[in-house]
Amino acid sequence: MAHFSLSLSLDENINKLNVLFENDDSLVLRHMQSANGRRFCVVFLEGMVDSQLISLAVVRPLRNANIPEAWADCAPLIDLVDSDEAKDFQNADEALRALMLGDALVFMDGAAGVLMCNAKGGERRGVTEADSERNLRGPRDSFTESAVVNFALIRRRLQTPELKCEMRTIGRRSNTMVCVCYLEGVADTKILAELKRRLDKIDVDGVLESNYIEEYIEDSPFTPFKTVGSTERPDVAAANLLEGRVLVLVNNTPMVLSLPYLFIENFQANDDYYLGPWFSTFGKWLRLLSFLLSTSMPAFYIAAVCYHNEMIPGTLLFNIAKATKSIPFTAVMEAVIMLLIFEILREAGARMPTKLGQALSIVGALILGQAAVASGIVSDSMVIVVALSGITSLMVPRLAEAAVLFRFVYLGAAAVFGLYGLFFGLLASFVHLVSLSSFGVFYLEGFDATRSRHMRDILWRAPLWLMRLRPSFAKDRVRRDGER
Repeated sequence: MAHFSLSLSLDENINKLNVLFENDDSLVLRHMQSANGRRFCVVFLEGMVDSQLISLAVVRPLRNANIPEAWADCAPLIDLVDSDEAKDFQNADEALRALMLGDALVFMDGAAGVLMCNAKGGERRGVTEADSERNLRGPRDSFTESAVVNFALIRRRLQTPELKCEMRTIGRRSNTMVCVCYLEGVADTKILAELKRRLDKIDVDGVLESNYIEEYIEDSPFTPFKTVGSTERPDVAAANLLEGRVLVLVNNTPMVLSLPYLFIENFQANDDYYLGPWFSTFGKWLRLLSFLLSTSMPAFYIAAVCYHNEMIPGTLLFNIAKATKSIPFTAVMEAVIMLLIFEILREAGARMPTKLGQALSIVGALILGQAAVASGIVSDSMVIVVALSGITSLMVPRLAEAAVLFRFVYLGAAAVFGLYGLFFGLLASFVHLVSLSSFGVFYLEGFDATRSRHMRDILWRAPLWLMRLRPSFAKDRVRRDGER
């Protein structure tokens, strides 16, 4: 990172810094003298530090101290400053990295090395409720853009020395701090080693969000299904750690990655473990059914109308034929047009400000749907099918991207081959799921009806006192000793 080596001369070190940060007005240099005239300079980046903390904890103690000329390095200054973390660096790379992270550097004339004082501050977003993961019951806090704060939120829930956090920087220019978080003795060492290997292979200019890391470490980059989980809720992250998963915290983003990630996690709500087992199980089954309806309902309708009329009751078939008699498009074209319009409305509502986006999604759908039926462009039955398909996709937000893709794939297969095409598409999707893995763990882990204990948190949510074992990928399988 650095383009110079540290010198004993204060003026030479400052000149090298000025050259390195040329045309960068955010670099602040505060030249001071101690009580006996020893010169030093405090260096920091504006907006990255707490200026008041620097003045009280660094500048004032050094200015009032008598610093002997015999001090040939900055190590003795550690006892003078009032910082909660101070280190003596002899390497320019380490010093510049600390400066970029928001620490203050102290250069002293005639002394080797540089003193680093923790002064991180600046404007940050406070801990608020998660917007993308609402819950009916449970904690309301969420992760922020600071990886240090995020780890502290996890530490509050898991107050054990087994909770480990290993820091590293990724990105040649961004030097983004990435934290690998796990429970020692619970997380599998093989999964942990594989994650570190993949992280060490990342060579990129910058990492601006956790998805940059996710795309580099996921097992199957071309699958529409997620093989690396993400959450912005500390309680969910803590629960993942207790199950033997490993977390990746990336600075400057509130989304925390978790791995390995299983298919069934797409259908687990955040508060499934804060509500009763029966209601949670019903909700999980409802989400599974919603995903199936969201992806296959338009295709099933097209197959039934175009190829398998005998499956439709006579009265309903007569009403559908009557409604589509004056429609200028085929049923397949109707479905494609309506699905595209729905996706346009959904995307527009998501990108607009919250209140305006909600109004646009609801009012736009009502007005366009009613106008399209009244003008004879589409049939009312097609509007119902597309609306139900779109609404059910909202039940499983983690699979929203996959639902859109499979909806059109199944629709194309059903348009060509009828129900045979739909069933072939479903079978191909299942075969694809079977072939997936996440860090060496079978993606459909737990779907083994012959071993009932594996189903206690898969197809139904058993009472907490009955779930004695952790998932099979955990190093320590026993969650609770003994019986209830």
